[in-house]
Amino acid sequence: MFSLEDFADYLFGKYKSITIYNRTISFNDVVISDEITNDTLFVFFYINNLESFLTAMINSKSGVEKAFADIAEEIAYYYDLNTSISIIYTNVFSFYPSAFEQNGIYPNCIDYLGNNRWLVFYPYMNLYLDKTYNIYFTEWAY
Repeated sequence: MFSLEDFADYLFGKYKSITIYNRTISFNDVVISDEITNDTLFVFFYINNLESFLTAMINSKSGVEKAFADIAEEIAYYYDLNTSISIIYTNVFSFYPSAFEQNGIYPNCIDYLGNNRWLVFYPYMNLYLDKTYNIYFTEWAY
C-alpha cells in the first residue's frame, strides 16, 4: 500500500490536468492530510490555471463534481476510507484582491502579509464521498 505522500504523488501524476467542459484544468500540487478524522481522508488539489477552472465551474458544476467524485471514489476504495476533496486556489497579490472576499466555505480567504502583499487561500469546492453508501455531496464557494 502507498504511503499518503506517495499516493498524493501518484494522484498528482495522474490528475495534474483534467478536461471538463472542453477546458483543461491543471493543478500545482495535490496534498493528502496525514490526519484522518471520522474515518475520512482529506485531499487538497491546488488550482494552477484559475480561468479554466472557473469556465468549467460556471458552465458545468455537475461535470466538475462528477470528475472529482470519481477521483474520491478511487481514493476511498484504495484506503477503505471516506474521502473529502477540496479544490483550492492560492496566490499572492501586490494589490488587495477584493474578488476573493466572499466565500461560502471558508470565511477568511485573504491575509495581509505585509509590504503590500496579500495571500489568497480560496477553496472553490469541497466534495465528500461516503464510501459505505457510495454517495457524495458538495459545497461551493458560491
